[in-house]
Amino acid sequence: MTARITRTDHRVDLARAVDELKQFMKYFDPDKNRRELCLYAEAGVDDPLFACSGAKGEGQEAQAEYTEEVPEFQRTYLLEIARTFPVPRKRVRLLLADPGRCYEMHYDEELRYHLALVTNPGCFIVYEYCSTYHIPADGFFYEMDARYRHTALNSGSAYRVHMVITGIPLDPVLPPGAPGIPGEE
Repeated sequence: MTARITRTDHRVDLARAVDELKQFMKYFDPDKNRRELCLYAEAGVDDPLFACSGAKGEGQEAQAEYTEEVPEFQRTYLLEIARTFPVPRKRVRLLLADPGRCYEMHYDEELRYHLALVTNPGCFIVYEYCSTYHIPADGFFYEMDARYRHTALNSGSAYRVHMVITGIPLDPVLPPGAPGIPGEE
């Protein structure tokens, strides 16, 4: 099996990013299902900080244009990281996984780039029928091929926060609704 998550050469000042993240933690509210903060939003949305959240449905994500910098992130190192990322980007979010959180198995249309800002040993990305990955908080971005069915889970007792940069959509690996690739070596 080929690796679906690999470390890139793109490194950031993790201590600076984590220190700055502290001022944004107040916006996360798992009780109100607010686990995503947008660094960029679509033009004209009412609440840009939360306007990139959630799945938009098949094909709709590829059509969305996240071009407007969210005011709360102006003049921040976190936005600088997103601006200077060396790969064309579609969407940039901070994603919180609270303790015990597990997303449903799904697949996406593109590569994703994860920067673990805060993590714990119980945080994993799991591909159906394949491998389990832990992305360390080491200052590097990790490229993830999200076109294969996967989930993210936090089985630890502390929050996990990743910056996730969504790349440009790619050709699908699996047809819509495909369950994964059983027995892939």
